[in-house]
Amino acid sequence: EDWRPRYARLLTKARYVISPSFDAAARMQRFVPAAHIQVLPHASLYSRQVRYPQPRPRILTGNQRLKIVVLGALSRIKGADTLEEVATLTAIQNLDIEFHLIGYPYRSLRALPRSLLTVHGGYQEQELPQLLQALQADAAWFPALWPETYSYTLSAALEAGLPIVAPNLGAFAERLQDRDW
Repeated sequence: EDWRPRYARLLTKARYVISPSFDAAARMQRFVPAAHIQVLPHASLYSRQVRYPQPRPRILTGNQRLKIVVLGALSRIKGADTLEEVATLTAIQNLDIEFHLIGYPYRSLRALPRSLLTVHGGYQEQELPQLLQALQADAAWFPALWPETYSYTLSAALEAGLPIVAPNLGAFAERLQDRDW
């Protein structure tokens, strides 16, 4: 709430305010109705057209576990506690699902052997495609409880051709609306 009155004048006087998603623009417009907000997704700033490969889910056989990857620095609102709880319940129920966090949580999470979660730790952005390829995940899950304005980690998962599980919040819904799987 401190932010709103402090920056409302700046945003109102700006020639343009750039928003990376329609959702973020609508949220901002509610607080600064006079702002001249333009939606310009980050991908549209590239000189080339970004096309993501269609997902090709693998068929699990025998006792293979479904591998779910979660990407990035996870705070409470980005779903760290949700990931921990789901991975713990998965272990308790002996389900054939394993979770991999490529990134780090805001606090230490229950991991193997008490839950079916492996925390791989931080990474450099340029390393992420190789890490995803090496992990051979079946899907990417975004357990966020709060709307994202764009999500660079979603872009990485899309570039890897992974099926996506994401909440119907913010830029996730907007960016995934016309995509298979």
